[in-house]
Amino acid sequence: MATAHVRFLFVALPLLAQTEASGVTVLTTQAFNQAVLARPNDLWLVYFYAPWCGHCKRLSPIFEEVAAAPEVKHIRFGKVDATIEKALSSHYNVTGFPTIAVMHEGRTWEHKGARSRDGLLALLTRMQEPPVKELRTEEDLQSLQSSATGGVAFVLGVSSSPHPIKNMFLEVARTRQHIDRFGISADDKVLSTISPSSPPYVAKVAHREDAIILPSMDVSADKMVEWVMDNRFPQCSMLDRHNFFDVSAAGKPLVTLFLDPASFCQGEKVDCESRELLEDDTNAGVGAAMRALARELEPQKQMRFGIIDGRKWRDFAEDHLISVETMPRLLVIDHKAKTFQVDSPGDAATSETMRAFLGRVRNGEVRVEYEDYRGMPDRWWRKAVSWIPAIGILDFLPRYTFSFIALCTVCYLVYVLMMFEPMNDGYDLELDERPGAPVPRKSSKAD
Repeated sequence: MATAHVRFLFVALPLLAQTEASGVTVLTTQAFNQAVLARPNDLWLVYFYAPWCGHCKRLSPIFEEVAAAPEVKHIRFGKVDATIEKALSSHYNVTGFPTIAVMHEGRTWEHKGARSRDGLLALLTRMQEPPVKELRTEEDLQSLQSSATGGVAFVLGVSSSPHPIKNMFLEVARTRQHIDRFGISADDKVLSTISPSSPPYVAKVAHREDAIILPSMDVSADKMVEWVMDNRFPQCSMLDRHNFFDVSAAGKPLVTLFLDPASFCQGEKVDCESRELLEDDTNAGVGAAMRALARELEPQKQMRFGIIDGRKWRDFAEDHLISVETMPRLLVIDHKAKTFQVDSPGDAATSETMRAFLGRVRNGEVRVEYEDYRGMPDRWWRKAVSWIPAIGILDFLPRYTFSFIALCTVCYLVYVLMMFEPMNDGYDLELDERPGAPVPRKSSKAD
């Protein structure tokens, strides 16, 4: 029996050493139940992957590097092969790879932010801090905003009198800690910086924007979460690969200004994620015009606004009928309806021309393009024109005209194939006439 135990330890120790060296635990369903579910107070960062997924292969070394980072404490890391642990992946609604999940105190949140080393470390830093930061000075408020996604934070202003909204605010902060930043202050100077309103109040604070106050203190936790989600983006976002999906999928059409940095930066390299494009007022004032338009229209909550580096997003722009040479350009994307509308060159020159374009969009005067199967006729036509430019003279015809012709052609070919009867008689004759082929026996009367 002792020999069996020694043999088991001899086999198991290399596996344990490998787990300790990487800092990432390989989670099967059984291991998940024992390690994660049985210890809900532990903070886990788990990523679901597929071995064939290219993004997963690039994320794995980053994930292991973060797990081994010295600044990470009291956090456990795990990975799940979703192609094997299908039931576990289905339970956590994993529909794409890689999916990173934060698990703590029986709650699970999907991390949709940056998957870089710095992005994951920032997430873990937030999760290790108190969900609500106490703001004693204006510098504390600025620090909170700087650490928030898009520079947006939510602050509870309190007075000496107790109010039930404080406990509700703390609960909302715990459920949104992985993605939003929250603060609380009773300091008069801090509160006067935010709003002239008397506390208690809940305010959205963001760089270069006036504070937005929660309309009523007599709300439920669900209503407060809904308000936070509706106000968690700045009036005009600097869009990149980390936040584009979240902003575009937030339930409202996204008005996107495509800029080419090279056109107004004299060839200097511009880091889009550093907000230089958003804060630059050059290029005939396009950046300032977009911000002014967002300040005017975003509070109506009918549209969201953003600026994007059109050169970095060249392929995406071209898929939406925008070339770098014609930028700046405006694009209105309705993620829910899977549609988009694009302006004409020159419509994004000033705030007045932008406002006029959006007015035409609201009035239904701008052609609606489709991103799904409904847009296939247009995509086919544009591809055909790129191959044979001469047929562009037929552009005035409805797109379904060409789809109908293509459909009729396909139906005709199918009909011809179904009606075609192969001629096997000659082939059989050739086989019979080959030298040495058996001679068919002639029938006799006896037969």
